[in-house]
Amino acid sequence: MKIIEVTHFSDFEKFNDLYKSKNVSNFEIFQSYDFIFNYMKFYKDKKFHVIIYKDNEKFLILPLYKFKYFMLDQIGFIGSPNLSEINDVVHNIVNDYELSEIIKKIFDFLKSKKITKFYFNNIKKGALFNYLIKNNFEILIKHKLNSHKNKENLYQNSLIEKKENDTINLKLRKFHRQISKNITFNKNLLLEKNYLTNFIKKNKKINIFNKKKFFDNLNFIYYLKEKTNLVIIDSLMIEEDIGSLIIGFNFNNKLFYSIPIYNKNYKKYSLGNYHLKNLKKQNFYRVDYLIFGAGNEEYKKKFNLTKDEIYLFTNDLKIKLINKLKNVYNFKKYF
Repeated sequence: MKIIEVTHFSDFEKFNDLYKSKNVSNFEIFQSYDFIFNYMKFYKDKKFHVIIYKDNEKFLILPLYKFKYFMLDQIGFIGSPNLSEINDVVHNIVNDYELSEIIKKIFDFLKSKKITKFYFNNIKKGALFNYLIKNNFEILIKHKLNSHKNKENLYQNSLIEKKENDTINLKLRKFHRQISKNITFNKNLLLEKNYLTNFIKKNKKINIFNKKKFFDNLNFIYYLKEKTNLVIIDSLMIEEDIGSLIIGFNFNNKLFYSIPIYNKNYKKYSLGNYHLKNLKKQNFYRVDYLIFGAGNEEYKKKFNLTKDEIYLFTNDLKIKLINKLKNVYNFKKYF
């Protein structure tokens, strides 16, 4: 039995075979080999703590790194806190008790390395969730992750409530009456990177405190698109202009709808909703699930959704205090 700490992409590359092992399907794009390897390679100067447990054919991967949260050093999932969604451990261990014991050994290992302050974002209920509950990590917040599950006849107009579908069609007719330009759709957009970035800067509303992090993540997304097939950039074009842009991740028949941007000049026509409707109807990317991510944005409420609960955890007293001052509700009492 070995517990290995991987701090460099060249060392992580040696464990690619683990992801190809049998019975490994319990991970999402943000824990996939291609995402983690390219993240480590792109951000060479970050401090990574990717923990690998290996015992003959059994293994577990916990992809961690150090980042700043409220200017405090934290350890959490690679991509935290703004890029990754639906995190957990990657493993091929069937026995739940054994899995729990291995997670305990990993945290004992981290403690021996003086790695003790954690901020875990977007965890669904599972083995890691249960470990954190039992070991007095505090749940900072619980929220919903919005997704749409595939069914027979998915991507038809019936996907959207008739009232909303009528509204989309009404605004589209209004666009064609008032704007004498053609609409087309461009799959896997190949426009020049600076052109895309300038469009996003002009049209995307970004919290001033998150702006640097947002564009840092965007540069990584461009890099990931060059190196893998994970990234999709889909656009609704108004002749030569971008009317709506969707940047997302396509992995394991799931499309993670990550960054939507709409052209402010055409705001009243709701072309973003029309773009999303067309994306689902055509199913160009051959996906079974469309994952919108956490949040209560209005467009997410307009589509047939299932909702999963996800959680944020910490054991850092300063982070707990900051969140109490922010009036973030503590759901600990439910457990």
